[in-house]
Amino acid sequence: MSRTVNKFAILLALLMIVELSTCAL
Repeated sequence: MSRTVNKFAILLALLMIVELSTCAL
């Protein structure tokens, strides 16, 4: 269970980073 949650959190963080990058550009 914790592993799936960890993967989900990592994916969410990656998405946020991508959104920030696009906003910065």
